[in-house]
Amino acid sequence: MACNAGEAKACGELGTMYAEGIEVKRDPVKATALYQTGCTGGDPASCSGLGSAYLNGDGVAADPAKAATLFTKACDGGDATGCSNLGVMYARGAGVAQDMVKATALYQRGCTAGDSWSCLNLGSMYEHGAGVAQDPAKAAALYEPVCAHGEMKGCYALGVLYGQGAWDRRDAAKAVALYQKACDGGEIPGCYNLAVAYLDGLGVAVDAVKAAGLFEKACNADDLAACFNLSALYEQGSGVEQDTAKAAALHSRACPGGICPTDRANVGWHP
Repeated sequence: MACNAGEAKACGELGTMYAEGIEVKRDPVKATALYQTGCTGGDPASCSGLGSAYLNGDGVAADPAKAATLFTKACDGGDATGCSNLGVMYARGAGVAQDMVKATALYQRGCTAGDSWSCLNLGSMYEHGAGVAQDPAKAAALYEPVCAHGEMKGCYALGVLYGQGAWDRRDAAKAVALYQKACDGGEIPGCYNLAVAYLDGLGVAVDAVKAAGLFEKACNADDLAACFNLSALYEQGSGVEQDTAKAAALHSRACPGGICPTDRANVGWHP
């Protein structure tokens, strides 16, 4: 086996197989040991995998500070995922002091190296002016290739930008098309926002039946705001046959402990 022969990269790749249960029984402890061997041997991707294990407490006791150290080593070694993960830690203040400027710089490094998640998060920083001057056009330029390469979160984020972004190129119809693409690709918030568009006539003709079907799809994927809105449609008999019992059941599901989603507004993207 290549790992036993001292090939660090092979150890990391085998670690990923055990971490994710690819062609072997999932074994996070074994995965961690393999990542450690690979990282010690100089493979940046192994350091990144080991960092994720420490961040999530998967196969080892959770240690965010150690995860940050490992992601730093991975990023400095040229691993784009390590840069991306470290950026998220700085953005959230997890294991390190929160630093949005540093997070932005790390996302830029990861994005430049071809990591889609880094580009997506960098776009969000530009969209919201976090760690960098707000620039919606630059955010769109970052989201577009992510969407084009099949990452549905990029399509959704771009849809949100066109639908409600703080720029002069808002386009409700384009937002709807992007929400549709995201929804078709399994990005449930896209289904939710598309339902809102059909319910309120945002870039598309009002269609309560379509809205109900989309809220149902999102609700079935455990989007509680969608369940809440669907309960209202059943209560009113809008887009569905009125059914107060079903409305009550959906309301109970949407409001665990009596705490309900706040409103019916579109959901935005955040890193």
